[in-house]
Amino acid sequence: MIGAPDHQHVPLTIAACEAGKDVYVEKPLTHSMAEGRVILDAHKRTNRIVQVGMQQRSMPHIQKGYEMVKSGKIGKVYKVHLTWNRNQPRWERTNYKIVPAQPFDDYKFPPPT
Repeated sequence: MIGAPDHQHVPLTIAACEAGKDVYVEKPLTHSMAEGRVILDAHKRTNRIVQVGMQQRSMPHIQKGYEMVKSGKIGKVYKVHLTWNRNQPRWERTNYKIVPAQPFDDYKFPPPT
């Protein structure tokens, strides 16, 4: 089971596959199509099971919404807009100053605010 920071999902999934382990990894699995190809290659090369989690789909309100859409009770759905702010103002954007090319071990985390 991989529940690490998002940017570690790809390398840890590949390492687990190469170690002969089946993998359950939280979303997002990748940040790009190229990373997706690397994951698929590792999955096929090692013949391991790789499952990406979407835990919220089992919550009662999500299930109820699914039932309403599937049954046609709310009519034909043309567009869905969803926001989940996780206790953070929508207008606030935090600049974490993360450099994707910088190795994780060398990263200097900013002090908490």
